Amino acid sequence: MIKKIIVYLYNLKKRLLFNKKIRGIHTRLQNNAILQNIPKNVKESHFRIWSPLSTTKNPKWLEVYSSISKIVSEKYIPESIYYTIVEPVLNNKQVVKSFSEKNLYPIIYPSIYFPVAILSNIEGCFYNKEYKNVKIDKNSLNKLLKKHDKFVIKPSLDSGGGFKVDFFRNIKGRYMNQDGQEFSLEYIQSRYRKNYIIQELIKQQDFFSRFNPSSVNTVRIFTYRSVITERIIPLHAVLRVGKEGHEVDNQASGGLACGINMKTGKLKSFAINKTGDIFTRINQINLKGQPLLIPRFREMVEISKQIATRNYYARLLGLDFTLDSQENIKLIEVNNNNNEINFYQMTNGPLFGEYTQEIIDFCIDHPISFVLDYEV
Repeated sequence: MIKKIIVYLYNLKKRLLFNKKIRGIHTRLQNNAILQNIPKNVKESHFRIWSPLSTTKNPKWLEVYSSISKIVSEKYIPESIYYTIVEPVLNNKQVVKSFSEKNLYPIIYPSIYFPVAILSNIEGCFYNKEYKNVKIDKNSLNKLLKKHDKFVIKPSLDSGGGFKVDFFRNIKGRYMNQDGQEFSLEYIQSRYRKNYIIQELIKQQDFFSRFNPSSVNTVRIFTYRSVITERIIPLHAVLRVGKEGHEVDNQASGGLACGINMKTGKLKSFAINKTGDIFTRINQINLKGQPLLIPRFREMVEISKQIATRNYYARLLGLDFTLDSQENIKLIEVNNNNNEINFYQMTNGPLFGEYTQEIIDFCIDHPISFVLDYEV
């Protein structure tokens, strides 16, 4: 009983912090006269739907999502409920990290979809792309890298929001990043210590590159494995584009997200940043002009379903796809923990749509019994 009370109070505090987070976006939309007036019956229905999971009545999430997407619906899930209740129930947070270990992607999933690994570090030990243990010193590291003009290094367990993702280029025989730091064994040991991966840097296909050539721009596909039928359902997709001059596509680093029609693969007519500002152009590309269709989109959706069947402990996934210069589909990341949801709801509408009630019912029957670990 004491444990349940502690868990309840801890997660309640987190929900209140999430509700505080929305105030800035809400106020700015209100000041810019963009905030939409939501009918009273929609608000009441919204509170009624989500009340079994939270007694906090905060209309700001509903108002913000509806105002930006122009889709008014009572089914929008507040971020505070998603992160503190729904995702922890649907994704086993005590296990899923092992399925998002980038060093193990080619073992868990079909290896053909992933960028080539130059070197992996797992618990402080080095492995080559065949997973053979190798001894690494300055000379052997240089020998491994000399075939590559560019490469990326990132934590293998948690690089969300572009955290510690670093890009290096060969400049007159020395590998340098944007900050002028030189790559070396000492550098990676001090910055990453252990559990990281060094990969070939993907050269993008022209469609993706023209949105922003400095970043690897990706299609994020959000999938749900039904708690009733066990069927994999691709719910949403967005194109994520990095800020001009930046090397990552994350909104946290100034990037934009544009909704994608799930049936046609067509980009929608506006994009948004992390704080909900609306853009009709992405780096001079007019989103309201001629239709922009994501190449090989249907194949990306089918691959996302294939990958989702192997995530036995996670019902919710966010998968990042792109095309390389040879038009091969590449899967950059499989996100099964702390999935960003705002860009889906701000561009495409309610996160779970027709599956909202089955998810609520499942969460009621399967309450979480542990203290959560996530960032607000």
